[in-house]
Amino acid sequence: MPATRSRPFDGLLVISRFPNCGDYCWISVRLAADSARGGADAHVARILRAEAIVDSINRDPRTILFQFHDYHGPPLPVGMNSNRGIWLAGDCGDCTSASLFVAGERAIAEIEYSIDSRQPYSPRLACRLGYVAQTFRWRGAR
Repeated sequence: MPATRSRPFDGLLVISRFPNCGDYCWISVRLAADSARGGADAHVARILRAEAIVDSINRDPRTILFQFHDYHGPPLPVGMNSNRGIWLAGDCGDCTSASLFVAGERAIAEIEYSIDSRQPYSPRLACRLGYVAQTFRWRGAR
């Protein structure tokens, strides 16, 4: 079965049902405004600052409800054709996931892949989905 994609809504596009993992893995593209024009580096820095707050809450001995991280670092810069991206490993509990952040003129794209725990762990599959994520191009980019 070929991959299928959802209809875009609220700046999110999900592509799922890949041939070797059915509903258990997907790639999504989420757009966020880059109103400060700081680019991907500033966007990722904000994310990591928020994650540091989660760390401090979880380390507090008075904490009774712990919070999951969304990402964990360190950030990994990657070259992509005429653009530059930044990878962050995802922290979804029992799945495998990572996000690639790419800056455009006025927006940041987060290209995320996720492999559910019901899919047998496969580094090759994660590598393939990561490669697909790195093919992202902004409209009009060469």
